Amino acid sequence: MPMVLPNAIKFAAARTRKNIQRRIAALWQHTYRAQYRLGRWGIRYGSIAFSTVLLLLVFASVYLSPTFQSALEAHYATEQAIEGLRGLILNMGSALIGAAAIVTSLVLFAMQVNIERMPHGLFRRLSADLKLLGAFALAFLLAIGVATLSTFVDQARLAHVVLATSWAVVFILISFMYAYRRALGLINPLRQLGILVHDTRKELRIWARRAQRAMPLLEREEPASATSSPPDSTHDLARTVFFQINNRWTDGAKRAIRHAMSFARRYAEQGDYEVSGAALNAVVGINAAYIESKGKTFYANNPFVDNPLSSDSFFNDTLEHLRQKVVYRSFCKFCFASWEAGLPGEVRRRVAPEQLARQGGPGLWSDAMTSRKECNPHGDASRNQPSGGRLCGLARERTGWRRGSPAHPRQ
Repeated sequence: MPMVLPNAIKFAAARTRKNIQRRIAALWQHTYRAQYRLGRWGIRYGSIAFSTVLLLLVFASVYLSPTFQSALEAHYATEQAIEGLRGLILNMGSALIGAAAIVTSLVLFAMQVNIERMPHGLFRRLSADLKLLGAFALAFLLAIGVATLSTFVDQARLAHVVLATSWAVVFILISFMYAYRRALGLINPLRQLGILVHDTRKELRIWARRAQRAMPLLEREEPASATSSPPDSTHDLARTVFFQINNRWTDGAKRAIRHAMSFARRYAEQGDYEVSGAALNAVVGINAAYIESKGKTFYANNPFVDNPLSSDSFFNDTLEHLRQKVVYRSFCKFCFASWEAGLPGEVRRRVAPEQLARQGGPGLWSDAMTSRKECNPHGDASRNQPSGGRLCGLARERTGWRRGSPAHPRQ
């Protein structure tokens, strides 16, 4: 009997401990769920909630301005005190104007340095971002407004001037923080690809709406007794005619494809396959938006009659860019391996990548990868491919490779 009681106590204590641990674990799970839901809510409605709170505070300060006026009149009772307040507001406005100029210059310079290697069209689009420039313009105007408020300081308007100055300083700081976060988002390659896809989809939707609005002008008038033929039921002839008349409606989408493939090629060279994969996904998204906008204007190929509408230049352009990407990577790997194979074994083990770059091998390899030029690795480069020709010539010179050589068979 004395042994049974301690065992029962131990069993009860262990069971209680397990129950407590389960309760703690369940509490942590509820905490994680709450954090996740709060984070999702913040992403969706955080800016709206922040703006609402800020407006409520502004209205509350305006509502309490008579109380502030009484307190400020008691503190600034003499003309000398009011003159000191006027000088303080003027100096603060001047300092804010200088700070706005410095912050604008630094942020814009840092952003342009980080995005200078991207395609020219996308560089211009991001360098002239309206939201970023608007935030800096707002900061400048508010700083000038603070300096101007020093001329309105008198005994009867102390509360209004002080509140306006305080809120102007707060909004200037918010503008700086917003501009900084906006610049960080613009130099993010994933964000750049998102902006690229969004703008392209918007442009294609605009063309789709234009085609829809022009349909009454392009549809043929048929008698009521006429029956629609199968091609008329499966193809949108009016939309087809509209896109043939406006045959350059895909120029923006093709340019976006080139930019996305440039991202994919450059970041694949650097080993950043996450961005490269996102760029290829952007290509897929642009093609999906193109299919949605074009609608029922795709035609099948007839084996007996040549139909010019069966070939789509946009898809051909996309496939050509993908083919060039694969050819470039295979060719440059071949040339670099051929060049490196021409070095003696002890030198190849001893030479560092920096020394290889100085000798011209990987440097030319990177040049050929980034210049979008093609080269035939089994012969001379084409007449319009100077970088590829230099690289192929260097590979043949260093390795003694010739056409049909058994040491380096065709690949």
